[in-house]
Amino acid sequence: MNKIAGLSQAEAQKRLDQYGLNQVPEVPFSFWKEFAGKLWNLSAWILEAALLLECLLGKWIQSGFVLLMLLFAAYNGASQKKKSRKVLSQISQELTPQVAVCRWQLAKAGLQVPGTWRLSQLKARGHLSRRRPNPRRQINLR
Repeated sequence: MNKIAGLSQAEAQKRLDQYGLNQVPEVPFSFWKEFAGKLWNLSAWILEAALLLECLLGKWIQSGFVLLMLLFAAYNGASQKKKSRKVLSQISQELTPQVAVCRWQLAKAGLQVPGTWRLSQLKARGHLSRRRPNPRRQINLR
């Protein structure tokens, strides 16, 4: 077998500077953009059509209620999305994976650079011994 040599710390840092982090950047949340987006869907169009119809018929009280319903639905949807994005952001920070690389250390998955050998690659190529199942622990399903 060939001896596997991973990247040196200096080479890994050079590639990290060249290629950047191995992660997808998170898009910042804009409440007002989300609020306006909630006004641009099928259910909002139905309420907007009802609002327009009520205004054309001169039913101002009903049109006021439809307007309040429309604005409340958009506000509620945007605020719920803001809460869910906050929770997902916290969960993703807690679940940041770590991988063992051939610099013989654990590294965050975001710090992976091109040319890094991960242990999963070494196992797949047969450079690391695979564990053999213990025949005494196998379950007989008859």
